Amino acid sequence: MAFRRPFGAAFVVVVFLHGAALATMSLLFGYAAYEDRLFDQLVDLRGVDDLSETEQAVSLMGLTHELMWPRKTYFEGRPYLGVRDDLFRGGDTDLIDGKGSCGAFSGVLGRLLTRAGLPIRLVQMECTLGPVCHIIVEAKADGRWIVLDPLFNLAFRKSDGTYASVADVSRDWDDFREQVPDNYDPMYRYAGWRYTNWEKIPYIMPAVKWLLDQALGQAADKISIRAHVLNRYRAYGFIVLSAYALLCLATFVLFHQRRDSRRPASTAERDGAGRQRESRAAGR
Repeated sequence: MAFRRPFGAAFVVVVFLHGAALATMSLLFGYAAYEDRLFDQLVDLRGVDDLSETEQAVSLMGLTHELMWPRKTYFEGRPYLGVRDDLFRGGDTDLIDGKGSCGAFSGVLGRLLTRAGLPIRLVQMECTLGPVCHIIVEAKADGRWIVLDPLFNLAFRKSDGTYASVADVSRDWDDFREQVPDNYDPMYRYAGWRYTNWEKIPYIMPAVKWLLDQALGQAADKISIRAHVLNRYRAYGFIVLSAYALLCLATFVLFHQRRDSRRPASTAERDGAGRQRESRAAGR
C-alpha cells in the first residue's frame, strides 16, 4: 500500500520550515548564551568587583582597548570572510579581529559594561563626513553618565576631577580637546550626536519615535535602541522566534482548513444530495 501523505507537498514544506526554524533558534540562542558567558568571564578576570562603578567602567574600557587594539592593527583592511563574518557578526567575532573599528570597540565595551550591571547608551557622533562618523559609549556609573571612547582608551575628566558626559564634552570641547591622545582624529569634535538613528528603517522607526515622543516627551531622544540589541545572536533569535510564531499560526489555519475539507457531510446534507440524485434519475 502506498503511503498517503495527508497534505502532499504543502505538508512536506511545513514540516521543513518548522524544523529549520527550530534548528536556527537553537543555534542562535546557544550562541547568545555562549557570548554572555564569555563576557562574564572577561569581567570576572578583570576583577572589578571591589571597584566603584566609575572605576569599573574605566577599567573595562581599558580592557576593551587592550584586547582589541592589537587585533585591529593586524586585521585592519583585510576582507570579510563571508556572510557569517560580514552580516552575522557577534561580540565574540568583534573580539577576535576588531573589524568595524569604533563600532566594534564600542559594542564589546557595551557588552562588558552590561554584564557588569552598568546601564549604557551607544552614542553616534555626527561630523562633516556624515551623520555617523564615530561611535562611543555612555555608561551610567555612580549615578552619573560618563562618556567612554574605547577606540582611543579615552575618558574625559572635568576640572573637578570627575568624568564628563557626552553633553559636557560637546559643550566645552575647546577645553576637553587638550586631553585627547596623539593619534586622536581631530574630526571627532563632539559637534553633534544622537543615541538612535530613527530614520534607519523607513516608516517603521519614525512611527515608533512619534509614539515615544507622545508618551515620553524629550526623554525619547535619549533612548539608545542599539544598546538593547548588543547580543546580536539573541536579537536574531527573537526575530526568528517572531517569524516562527507566524508559521505556527499559519500551520494551525492550514490544518484547520484541511480538517474541515475532509469532514464527512452531515445527515441533512447527505439526504439532500440523495434526493437530488433521485430527481435526476427520474428525469432520465
